[in-house]
Amino acid sequence: FYTPVGYETVTSTGNFFYSHAFTHQYFEPFTHWGALASTPVNSCLTVRGGLVAGWDNLDDTSDKATFLGGMTWTSPDKNTSLNYHITIGEEAGLLKENSRIYQSIVYSHKLCDKLTSVTGSDLIWQNDGSFNNAGNPDDGEAYSVYQYLFYDINKCLSAGIRSEIARDDDNMRIVPIGAGPAALGLPGPFIDGSIFSSLTIGLNYKPFENVRIRPELR
Repeated sequence: FYTPVGYETVTSTGNFFYSHAFTHQYFEPFTHWGALASTPVNSCLTVRGGLVAGWDNLDDTSDKATFLGGMTWTSPDKNTSLNYHITIGEEAGLLKENSRIYQSIVYSHKLCDKLTSVTGSDLIWQNDGSFNNAGNPDDGEAYSVYQYLFYDINKCLSAGIRSEIARDDDNMRIVPIGAGPAALGLPGPFIDGSIFSSLTIGLNYKPFENVRIRPELR
């Protein structure tokens, strides 16, 4: 099943923009194989939890399950929502599977009838998920912060803007040119400190229910 974490979805029709953010592409899982259960606690809060075979994985080589859980809170007036999800388990790293902890926070708020704000963040930590300048395994972390604003011009046309900063200074999820030898355990020095940022603006025009035209500038 498609992952419930993060804001953007794998399927193109579930997103405002045609392109994906760095956060979704590199810092979040796409799919899971396993079981996930959810239950409402009250009219505002829903909790979920289950066991999966990790990130984008059908058959885990170590046969160890990953915990996937989270919650969704929605205000009584439906104008505000908060989503929190976490995964804990062993995931494939640069050399082998090791402990990874990932968390996602997405806060959405309708500022007025036509303007909606979405703010989110991802954080990943993995044991021996990176290498130091001596070429030895080292713990790695990566994180991102992103912001969306959507404005409904009319029933058929809306405008959006997306900005993000994704930092992977340990080259754990994004290995740039020049960092390749580190993945082989060879001696350094290597590139250290990778910050990726993007700004995207675009329109969504829906002349018919099943037709969407969405130009964007990134």
